[in-house]
Amino acid sequence: MLPDIQLRLRPDAHAPGEARRSLEALRPRLDDALVDEAELLVSELVSNCVQHADLDGRDSIELRVRGTGSRLHVDVTDPGSGFDPGDVSSFNPHGGWGLWLLERLAHCWGVERGEVTRVWFELDREEPAGRGS
Repeated sequence: MLPDIQLRLRPDAHAPGEARRSLEALRPRLDDALVDEAELLVSELVSNCVQHADLDGRDSIELRVRGTGSRLHVDVTDPGSGFDPGDVSSFNPHGGWGLWLLERLAHCWGVERGEVTRVWFELDREEPAGRGS
């Protein structure tokens, strides 16, 4: 059984690194390559929250990671207004690496908007399906 990681982050420049470091707790129980991919995607999503969600010091970014030995489910939530992921199937040389990587590496992923914005993804040992919703 994997540890259930829950973390509340301040929306500042330290948040992506803190989120990434929290996933090190998964290494004893998960394949290193899977943890590396999760760290990369979590860093990108938390960076997007910091850069684009228009958060202030009273807001927080929430990270939750749970799963089994072969699959991870990750949620990154913020109180920002959300976004439309648009077409992430092609590389944009002017930015947008985070969602492009998410499309390439995640088994599945999505964006949910409401009172908060939640971007989620799942990684597993199978080939990524790259389905955005």
